[in-house]
Amino acid sequence: MSGSRSISVNINPKVAVVTALGTGIVIGAGVAYLYTRFHEHTHLVQQITNLHVSILEVLKKDLTSTQSGQERPCSCGRCSSLSTRSPRFRKTVSFSSTATTASYRTAPEGDSDNNRANDTDYFSPDEDDDEFFDLSADESEGAIVFGSQGDDGRLKREEDQTEEDQLSRLLEQVDSLVEGCEEDQTQAYNLLKAEEQLYYKNAEFLWRLAKSTRNMSCIEEKHGNLESKKTYIFEAYRYAAQALELDEHSAEVHKWYGILAGAKGEFLSTKERIHNGQLFKLHIDRALEIKPQDATLHHLLGRFCYEVAQLSWLERRVAAALFAEVPSATFEETLEHFMAAEKLRPSGWKENRLFIAKCYILMNDFSLASAWLEQAASAPSVTPDDEIVHKEIQELQSKYS
Repeated sequence: MSGSRSISVNINPKVAVVTALGTGIVIGAGVAYLYTRFHEHTHLVQQITNLHVSILEVLKKDLTSTQSGQERPCSCGRCSSLSTRSPRFRKTVSFSSTATTASYRTAPEGDSDNNRANDTDYFSPDEDDDEFFDLSADESEGAIVFGSQGDDGRLKREEDQTEEDQLSRLLEQVDSLVEGCEEDQTQAYNLLKAEEQLYYKNAEFLWRLAKSTRNMSCIEEKHGNLESKKTYIFEAYRYAAQALELDEHSAEVHKWYGILAGAKGEFLSTKERIHNGQLFKLHIDRALEIKPQDATLHHLLGRFCYEVAQLSWLERRVAAALFAEVPSATFEETLEHFMAAEKLRPSGWKENRLFIAKCYILMNDFSLASAWLEQAASAPSVTPDDEIVHKEIQELQSKYS
């Protein structure tokens, strides 16, 4: 007995316990470890629960304030726009812990589920293991969105403008410049050319590009650069033709296709020029069917009749040989179209008044011709076209006034 006591005294206490309890030590240690971990886990869960309750209280106050139309003051200076929110906007909050991997999200405002707008949905702890605590505000469209980095909860900011909005802004800017001075018209052309690759399949964009390119040809003509004028005319015609392929129901598309078809005639053979003249008339007539109160279209139809009325006997013979039907017009008919344009745009259109005067000259009514030349000269010169026209007005005034 004494020997056994001596041995027990000299044995390490841990070894003695193992000897006494055998495999029971494993069970005892496991129970002790689990108890400790359970206690720690319970404490951590309680902390998260308290945090969850606190945040829900904040959200409830925030949602109540939002629904009542009150603003929440913010010291950052960027949130003043976050005022009254429509019930259609939703607020989502998602947060998780690497210890619990739990995720919570408030239900969308106005959610019809159980008729509770501000209830909380609880998701499986296994859904978003890789989430991190994230409260990010998405201010686009006035919405506040709190989300995680998951695919479903990833923040998505809407663009400030859709592609259509951007095009609308561009065209509005161009329209404000295209009837202006040389610098304005050049700026309009450059703006459109910069976006050509983006909107090359849009008819509204293309007819404006055709118009602006044709304006550039007038600027080149003003400076005596006739070869550059030709280049711009042919380029403009291509844009107009592309627009016509895309939209055959637009008055502006038909108008500018007709204008450019006629403008090309200056650089073509007699046969081609007559053919393009027919194209001009066809498309101006079509545009007038769509938009009968367009002053420019009446002016253009007058220009066509003016040219036809001046065809020589030889030119008519050539036209008759090439085409089955040769158009005809009188100066009286021509004058009617120019007067219609004047009535629709009485503010003062230099070029239209010039052609009214030219009709009276060809009709040998020099008194009325002089009066209309005076009115044409008094109209303001704004565009490069106006400056070219004004020179012709002065030349005719020196002869008939």
